[in-house]
Amino acid sequence: MCDVLAVAAVAGPQVGLELLARVLPDRRPGLADLLEEAVRARVLTAPASPLGPYRFAHDLFRETIYAGLAAAQRAGLHLAVGRALEELRAEGATVHAAELAAHHLAAASAGATAEAARAVHWSVLAAREAAARLAFEDARDHAERALAALDLVDQPGPTARLELLGDLAEARALAGDGPGARTTHLEAAALARRLDDGAGLARAAVGVHALGAPTGAARDEQLALLGEAAAALAGERTPLRARVLACLARELHHSWEEANLTRAPEVAEEAVALARDLGDPATLSFALLALHDARWRPGGAGERLPVVEEMLALAATAGDHELLAQARLLRAVVLVELGDRGGLADLEESCRLAEELGHAGARWGALSRRAAAGLAGRLEEATALAEEARQLGRTPGRRRPAGRRGGPSCSPRAATRRPSGPSWPGSIPTGTCCDPACPAATTPGRCWSPPWSSPDARTAAGQEAARPPAAASPPGPHGSPSARPTCRSRLGTSGSGGPRTACPSVASRR
Repeated sequence: MCDVLAVAAVAGPQVGLELLARVLPDRRPGLADLLEEAVRARVLTAPASPLGPYRFAHDLFRETIYAGLAAAQRAGLHLAVGRALEELRAEGATVHAAELAAHHLAAASAGATAEAARAVHWSVLAAREAAARLAFEDARDHAERALAALDLVDQPGPTARLELLGDLAEARALAGDGPGARTTHLEAAALARRLDDGAGLARAAVGVHALGAPTGAARDEQLALLGEAAAALAGERTPLRARVLACLARELHHSWEEANLTRAPEVAEEAVALARDLGDPATLSFALLALHDARWRPGGAGERLPVVEEMLALAATAGDHELLAQARLLRAVVLVELGDRGGLADLEESCRLAEELGHAGARWGALSRRAAAGLAGRLEEATALAEEARQLGRTPGRRRPAGRRGGPSCSPRAATRRPSGPSWPGSIPTGTCCDPACPAATTPGRCWSPPWSSPDARTAAGQEAARPPAAASPPGPHGSPSARPTCRSRLGTSGSGGPRTACPSVASRR
């Protein structure tokens, strides 16, 4: 009886007859009688169904039995239970990787170091399963345990730690820990250099780029890392190299330095050409995102639209919902710039897709963009959404989920005063001046104003049809100027009655 209850205590709050029989094959003939005796003693409760699991009548029974086991006995039972569960999973039974990881981790931590490799294996799978069900904090915890278990493995492969560092960094980013993800990616990059592993370096560089650049120094670091990764993969014709080039093009463009702005389109076109040759829809969609950004200039919406349309189609083909959300957002911006109210539907769809992604950066992006769109006559709704986005961004250790850059300010009144840099899920030329009619608007990225936040757009949003733009007015950098306030209407007038034309520069805010 004692050995049966010991196995049951190690197995967990509930245990099935088949699992007990596999761990204790010698006790199989009389196992049902022993379990019935435990039920009569009120230590276990009978199954709710004929083939259901047995449960401890109270957690104290299980905890007391478990605590009474010697460390070596406990480790041996965890190992036996873990292997039995592996057999059941291989035969098609529903056994979660997290359960297997827990048993192998317990066995390894108690001294069974031969099982540490199994603990790493199942912890990695548990992290993937958790991420698939949008349990990103659980995925991060499993990834951390996998890396810790690697220290118990005898002579792990030279790239095993590099792979696990990459997994952990990505899990931390999805869980909303931007600073932790950046630190882990940079640790992986340093290890990749020591191992002369170009692919590992490139993965880290792409991961750091995805986090965004909270400061100018961080952007310089990212540019250097992406340049190093591109050099390490020089001559390779792989999806990873195409993605590195695409990331490099985006960083070059969003640095807003003249030399980098000139170089960005060339690098983006190289990424697109490579991705087309490879025939990978997801990679080509990602490269087109870079080409779109590199072509972002005032009045260039018509040039960007076909790029966004192709990106959208490819992302849908690849089933990449992250890129699909980005493409929807970018098309929304292009259409609004062209005076097409259909862009608001794309904006709403991009927010819906972002919310389905579930991770912190996507949820923050959806909330903040809905807050900006809510300015179209729904100030109270916009304020509530903005506050929710602000609270999400106040997670300890980070100012925005996953260290994302840009995005509308979490204040409806400040929705047109955005920091410089690209934003999630897409990249919008942003700046400090809030009106395209200001002098700074002649330089890309110096001025940005959400078209739906203008008085005319707010009025049109509450009606069945939008007011058509004035035909006589030439299109400005953000579409028809008729749908936008002037510097005078947005910024007011000076004390002398003249217009306020001074707009703070990007450099002054940096």
